[in-house]
Amino acid sequence: MKWKSRLRQASSAIASFLCCSLLVAGCGVAPTEQASAKAAPKTTRDAAPKLPDTVGGSKLYIVSDAARLNVGMDVDLVLNDAKSGGFRRPERSTSINRMPPGFDAAYRCYGWETPNRSFGVITRGREVVLALDTYERADQKALDDLSALFTTRFGTPTSINGTRVHYDFWQDGSDRLMLCSTLDEVGNLSFTVALGNVLLMDYFRMDSSSAIEDQTTADKLFTSK
Repeated sequence: MKWKSRLRQASSAIASFLCCSLLVAGCGVAPTEQASAKAAPKTTRDAAPKLPDTVGGSKLYIVSDAARLNVGMDVDLVLNDAKSGGFRRPERSTSINRMPPGFDAAYRCYGWETPNRSFGVITRGREVVLALDTYERADQKALDDLSALFTTRFGTPTSINGTRVHYDFWQDGSDRLMLCSTLDEVGNLSFTVALGNVLLMDYFRMDSSSAIEDQTTADKLFTSK
């Protein structure tokens, strides 16, 4: 599992929020495993995939408080509108706006970071094409409630279980939703919710095949101690 160990190494932009917490590689090993991480995944050095002219339209969404976010949503509604609730930038937070490499000028990155949460979106024009919300030192009940909500709304997920890492994936139309949770060596829970066009989700290794590979690597790292 290369995700979290790489997220703090890639770049300050990617290492903080969306284009960071997971987009560099995923949702994975504890910070103590950083020594085993090498270069960022190959996909971050390749050109980003070309998206269709129209994105979104699926039933999938992510939530924060009473707010919902779906692919294709206007970024202003996510970050600035009063209805966006928990997705708005907190007063005491750091702004994130550097794009990961491989994208042309049509794409922008907007996000923010606090000690316990990182949120952000990649947009094409004004449309959100990928969103990521990461919680550190999280509450198990919050994770369970979110998982139950998604399962109730979107059906039974494709699940991948490891010793300390768990993934759930839902897909509808051209969008994919991922819920990934991790326990570190001392039992601290972190989880990440990611939603995006499937081409971008694949590009950032947020797919079941990559999750199996990364989960296997994570298990080996934890059991080798």
